[in-house]
Amino acid sequence: MSHLSHTTMKYFTFPIICFFAFLSATNAQHSKVEGAKSIPNFSADQRLEQAFSFFVLGDWGFGGKSQRRVAEGMAKKIRSDGANAVFLVGDNFLPNGVNGLDDTQWETKFERMYPADVFPIPFFATLGNHDHNGSTEAQLAYCGKKLIDGTVTRWQLPALYWTKHFTIPETDASLLLLGLDTPQIIGTDSNACNRQLAWLDSVLQTSTDTWKIVIGHHPVFSNGMHGNTIGMQRHVQPLFEKHSVNAYFAGHDHDLQLLEPVGGVQYIISGGGGSSRNVQWKDNTIFAATNLGFVWGQINRDTMLLQFLNPDGDAQFVVEIPRGTR
Repeated sequence: MSHLSHTTMKYFTFPIICFFAFLSATNAQHSKVEGAKSIPNFSADQRLEQAFSFFVLGDWGFGGKSQRRVAEGMAKKIRSDGANAVFLVGDNFLPNGVNGLDDTQWETKFERMYPADVFPIPFFATLGNHDHNGSTEAQLAYCGKKLIDGTVTRWQLPALYWTKHFTIPETDASLLLLGLDTPQIIGTDSNACNRQLAWLDSVLQTSTDTWKIVIGHHPVFSNGMHGNTIGMQRHVQPLFEKHSVNAYFAGHDHDLQLLEPVGGVQYIISGGGGSSRNVQWKDNTIFAATNLGFVWGQINRDTMLLQFLNPDGDAQFVVEIPRGTR
């Protein structure tokens, strides 16, 4: 059985069209939310006590003014509220990944775009379909690389798919973060797909963590340009529901979305790190926005707080999600 989704096929069938679409997307941000409805009431001042704080950023590696603007908005946010980590949901270097450890994109699109004196925190990465166009080995090898100034890069990508455990500050609660290689899950190599799914099933089965959060590039559900990813729904969604995953963060669609939970799993899109596209507000939409942005979140023992911010770092929507809503 082929695991190639309609979403993936677009990049094999229309590479030239996609390339020019990316060029135009980096130069103008005039996308719209189709069928937009009133945003639920929220307080921009909401914060959690005794919490682990994080950014979620996707589809960021375009370079240029749009990525810079989002990076500056993130800098504003970390100065005001702090963060313990950045979760990267793929398409880190566009349009064709990196070609090696010495590719200048490491410096221009990552190290200088998110400088260490402003973001002295780890960046936990996953790979997108455009990253697979280049050297995935280089993105893996860059993890732990020593820089010219003698410091070690903040880039964290120890394997194509990986786990990381965090302790919630001042509590005995814990967070299990899993990074997926979704291009492999929806790709044509069924053996590679099955190995990753078996790993995911095993890790989630044995976890005793308070929170289980998964990040990856392709969404399960989305009302953006690409829409739902059939392969993710077929292979990954059942495991999320089987093992009580709390939330899945994805990118691929260049927008921000908070969707109604399905099977107890909250689905979030944060793909506005360097470009934008239209997004639709549908019946399962809680919030949707476009024209660049990112997510900042907090997790304590019982609650996850998510802020959906515009590229200038201002809150467009804030929501608290209790852990026990299943």
